[in-house]
Amino acid sequence: HFFYFKKFVPVNPVDPRTEVFQSIDLDGQGPAIVEERGSGKIVFLEGEFTWQARLGEVTFYLDAHRGERRYTIELTEEEIEFAKGRELEAAFVYRIFKIDKPLPSPAPFEEETDEEITEEDHGWRPVLLTLAGASVLLLLLGFFGLSQGSVVTQRTLSVPAIAQEPGIVTLRISNARNATEIDLDTALRQRAFGVTLEIYDEAGEKPLFTYETEFWDESGTDIEGYWHESDESEKIFVRFPRPGPYRLHLSATAPVEAQLRVTVKEGVWLVRWLFIAAGISGFLPLLVLVSRLEFSDLFDVVDIFD
Repeated sequence: HFFYFKKFVPVNPVDPRTEVFQSIDLDGQGPAIVEERGSGKIVFLEGEFTWQARLGEVTFYLDAHRGERRYTIELTEEEIEFAKGRELEAAFVYRIFKIDKPLPSPAPFEEETDEEITEEDHGWRPVLLTLAGASVLLLLLGFFGLSQGSVVTQRTLSVPAIAQEPGIVTLRISNARNATEIDLDTALRQRAFGVTLEIYDEAGEKPLFTYETEFWDESGTDIEGYWHESDESEKIFVRFPRPGPYRLHLSATAPVEAQLRVTVKEGVWLVRWLFIAAGISGFLPLLVLVSRLEFSDLFDVVDIFD
């Protein structure tokens, strides 16, 4: 059988996922009798299609007719498509496509058995378990890394003072193999100020590193009620070129009445990359599982159409 269908926007759209219909009137020309509804799975492909068809793809459909006019509704997980058309005589199709002999039957094929599908799914299991195990291991390493590092120095500076003249914090780095963490913390109330941090070595002619950051605190009331937002801490990770003495020069952009606490820890792990890797390793098994699910597993045909 040959059918010609064309997509259209229905006057009276329906959703077969929410209601069972005995007849439909999509174009306002009268009721069309529903003759079939169900699901179809592509088990064999040959030739070209108007969409990116793939083996194993499942779609749900509803077919109806009114006289020679035919209607079809196809729905997937993402969309519903409406089309109307009619059946074409084989002689007409052969003539317009200039076919002078009967079309050959499709090549024989065998549909996958449940055992073959199960074996294929089992092939993914070691990969998923490996990725899940790697995610757990990376998380454990990340939490362990949070406890690493030793405090080199800790100072509290007056913000009004370093707004007038840079505050100097001296320190000695003995472990240059791992990163050094510089924590800046303050407490504000409806205030804001910026901080410039310069790091010098023993020679002290030019800064080795320069960082700029801003601390602020805001609150107020709007139509939704009271709100409060702030950014009162900053973590800076540095890799010093070698062990030895260094100086931190800190200056503030405004003489805000506040204190700035400076804490320096050496030998820390860059745990953020461990947590990022753990998130990726944990997300990939979920992504693979979702991609392996068929649409029929997400929507029960009986619940939709019966």
